[in-house]
Amino acid sequence: MTTLARLSFQIKADQLNPFARDYERQLAPILKRHGLVPATEKGRPTAEGVFSRFFAVDSPAASVDYQQRLGRDATWQQALQHLVGSVSR
Repeated sequence: MTTLARLSFQIKADQLNPFARDYERQLAPILKRHGLVPATEKGRPTAEGVFSRFFAVDSPAASVDYQQRLGRDATWQQALQHLVGSVSR
């Protein structure tokens, strides 16, 4: 059975499109290097102002492993800070 892992960001509604564009340029390539590719399955709809992407992983434990690896990845951390900082201005 496939587990869906959700990556979510709470973003001001007027910043969702710019954030989505920057996410694809800056964060998606890093996630792909870690083996995380967007899932074809869709999860539940998200609330307004929430940007989400789903990833198919082998198990809930694998989801935790990915989270820990991303937490240790300096490139991910820098890109995340830059991207979140750019939409919070």
